[in-house]
Amino acid sequence: TILPAKPTKVKAEKTQMSFAVNELLIAMYLIGVFAFLTLIVKNLITVISLKHKGRKINYQGYKLLLCDTQQPFSFFNLIFISQEHLSRADVHVILKHESIHSNQLHSLDALLFELLKAALWFNPFVYYLSKQSRLNNEFLTDKIVTDQEGIEVYSNALLNLGRKDSPAFHQLSLVNSFALLSLKPRVMQLVKKPSDGKWKFSYLSFLPVITV
Repeated sequence: TILPAKPTKVKAEKTQMSFAVNELLIAMYLIGVFAFLTLIVKNLITVISLKHKGRKINYQGYKLLLCDTQQPFSFFNLIFISQEHLSRADVHVILKHESIHSNQLHSLDALLFELLKAALWFNPFVYYLSKQSRLNNEFLTDKIVTDQEGIEVYSNALLNLGRKDSPAFHQLSLVNSFALLSLKPRVMQLVKKPSDGKWKFSYLSFLPVITV
């Protein structure tokens, strides 16, 4: 007669298998976190490198850096602009645009969402919130500049800078760029009223859901 396995032995084997699966899942999670944090550090190093290489100019309390970048962008109070020839009108609009990003701490929004994606990289809803955050910040900034400079002047600047787009630049997820997002939805949005800053508080209500 074949005796059945002892219950304690079967239970021990199931426990060991459960531990192995948990360890595998934890390892996969940590690898994902490490990959995203590595990307954040890489972006920060790129920004710091451009800061040290660029020619520095003080501009109304901001640090303006002339450097080799095809797209102007900002990171907190640092405004990076191409050394290539730009019209006076375009430069004026660019600096106005990026200074608004700086004043409203949009770089902090981007940084916080990148950290959130690192912690919850497996949750697709985090990427949706991150995209909506960037879109809303860009639309709000576009609207403010348009109200001050006019749609025609601002649209011309967007088109001029949009022609200099660089695929490699899109890897800098931490920065706010004058022409990072697609031009068509931004131009269409200029005639609409964007949502105000209260959207951020409404998005906070989703945090308990995405952290589960």
